[in-house]
Amino acid sequence: MGVLASPPAVTYIFLLIGFPLLLSIYYSFSHISVGRRDLSFAALANFRALFSDQVFLQILRNTVLITVAVLVVVLVLATVLATALAERFRGRTVIRYLLLLPWAAPVVMSTIAWKWVFDSQYSVVN
Repeated sequence: MGVLASPPAVTYIFLLIGFPLLLSIYYSFSHISVGRRDLSFAALANFRALFSDQVFLQILRNTVLITVAVLVVVLVLATVLATALAERFRGRTVIRYLLLLPWAAPVVMSTIAWKWVFDSQYSVVN
């Protein structure tokens, strides 16, 4: 009897994430569109066309700028907040609760919704 009775989780992860990623990389080097059946190799022509487009370059610059700015702001504010909440003060527990509420609420709400779906008397499925 083998040690692995079923395929490992890595196989499922590859099929759900890795295969589409590799396929999209392959497609990026090809001439392909939704309406055509033929597939021909384009090499770097797609990327040359993309990086010669001024609109794309402006969008790329804006995206990088916004990403860096948001990351810096989030890191600074998170560090300040973590340092402030490490200190003892009146109402610290309430503030911690309010900070964790947006993280925990979707789980609680989906649990309540599934409980309602499977209720024997008041289910929406019945």
